[in-house]
Amino acid sequence: ACDATGGCELWTSDGTLGGTQRFKDILPGSGSGNPQHLVVAGDDLYFSACDETAGCELWVSDGTPARTRRIADIAPGTASSNPIGEVSGSQSDPLVVVGGRLFFTATDGSGRELWAMPLFLFDDGFESSDTTATTEAAVETTAAVVETTAAVVETTSIDEAAVATTEA
Repeated sequence: ACDATGGCELWTSDGTLGGTQRFKDILPGSGSGNPQHLVVAGDDLYFSACDETAGCELWVSDGTPARTRRIADIAPGTASSNPIGEVSGSQSDPLVVVGGRLFFTATDGSGRELWAMPLFLFDDGFESSDTTATTEAAVETTAAVVETTAAVVETTSIDEAAVATTEA
């Protein structure tokens, strides 16, 4: 929502006028953080928004103002990556969540491309020094990839042996 003193920012409401208030002033003052392309995944809200430090980038909120933060500065500095779901003419769709990943298009300065970010990266407070949850999830993912790779190698070895026997 927008107002004259805070621009367009994230708001929250319990459905009453008295219970409606600005949730987070992403671009402080009368400027607009202009949050767009909102999508909920698990307990988090992902969206694009703009600030003076990094331009328009990808943001996440766990539902508290203190933990509403920019995920990454895809286009370095004040340049904007303008993350969106998909561009169709002049229309844009929200960010898309599929299989534990957030998909969107953005530009890092070299043109608009498809990006995918694993949602588990943000479970532990991405910008904090506590990377325990991220590390554990990465180890589990790596172990699953190793098991799958070993199974493929074993199957390939068996198939090659069968081909060699057949050719002989």
